[in-house]
Amino acid sequence: MAKSLRRDFTDPEKKKIITVLSETLKDLGYLDVKTYGEIIEDRGSQITLSTLGQDIVDQLVMKRAPKRDMGPDNKKKNLLESELLQDSKNLK
Repeated sequence: MAKSLRRDFTDPEKKKIITVLSETLKDLGYLDVKTYGEIIEDRGSQITLSTLGQDIVDQLVMKRAPKRDMGPDNKKKNLLESELLQDSKNLK
């Protein structure tokens, strides 16, 4: 039987990652954007960030276009990515 390569984050690792994500989102004003469900999800071996929320699919099915709130030029998304890449260096 193949050995699983999955390793869940420890509680301190999760707390640090979620704190960095939350603070960066707050600093960049992402918490002021309407979201649909949880934006940070703990999946054990990964922490998932969904800036529009985990339930965004329900909104898209209803033919709404909330991604436009993030800017047509992806400026907000690109800034978030850049900031998180910088912050991730401190997680090692």
